[in-house]
Amino acid sequence: MRAAAWIPRRSLSRMELRHLRYFVAIAEHEHIGRAARVLHVSSSPLSRQIHQLEEDIGVQLLARVGRRVQLTEAGKVFQREARETLARIDRAIATAQAASRGEVGRLRVAFVEVRRIAESIPPAVRQFRARHPHVTVELVPMRMREQLEAFDTGRIDALEIDALLTFRVGREPPGFNVEQLFTERLELMVARDHALARKKRVKARDLVGVPIIWMPRDGAPFYYDLVRTALNDHGIRPDIVVETTSPIARLSLVASGMGVTFALQSEPFKGVVARPVADLRLDFVGVLLSRRRVSPSSPLHAFRDILVAAAQRNA
Repeated sequence: MRAAAWIPRRSLSRMELRHLRYFVAIAEHEHIGRAARVLHVSSSPLSRQIHQLEEDIGVQLLARVGRRVQLTEAGKVFQREARETLARIDRAIATAQAASRGEVGRLRVAFVEVRRIAESIPPAVRQFRARHPHVTVELVPMRMREQLEAFDTGRIDALEIDALLTFRVGREPPGFNVEQLFTERLELMVARDHALARKKRVKARDLVGVPIIWMPRDGAPFYYDLVRTALNDHGIRPDIVVETTSPIARLSLVASGMGVTFALQSEPFKGVVARPVADLRLDFVGVLLSRRRVSPSSPLHAFRDILVAAAQRNA
């Protein structure tokens, strides 16, 4: 196999896309005059351009046969590569234009794995994909502890998260817009056969001496402190017997009779019933965090608008 000829860089720098388009047109029509008419240029300048192209790359691409031209073997190879190059350029231009309109790209959406938030995602993604079928949506589950660590260390940027569906934690990361989607009250979760299950409404004093299953403070300090402060305000020192970051584990322990816990009413669990605590106000605020510095055409804007509109309809 012969080694490829060395082409001076100055020769390549003179080659432009129009040279490739001129050559491909001539190769397809096998006639300089017809190609010139298609390209809306004169025949003589077109012929000179192709001659210059051959000079630059040091290869004869066309053989003149009367008024027609034929591809040499090198010309056939160059035609195939030139077509592929032009097709890639056209795709790149079309993709860039589509991206400028927010029609292509990737959207990474992180979310807390609780039912109220998880159930809001499928209709939003379905509606978004109907409008932006060429934008890839990636869903990233994140626990509250992972979110806080990502906020505090700046890792939220390394994760390339565009939006985050979560609960307000009191220290949202810089560079994100915060939009409230819903408010849901924590309720007391007790086993069906628990004494408090017989009450329609529970009061804070009913929790004196009752074992409580809750989350460790480093898992969600904002809500850990919210519950403890609310109980302390009523002179109650909570008897926390088990701490776990898993909402499912907490409800499972409640169903087994080990204690009670606080959870969102939208988180039902077999063998567990919810009871409002009349004199405790324990609200979880669902929010959408979305990156502030994105281009006006970013698909993030469309996704945010869909979620906010859905929240307003359901308010």
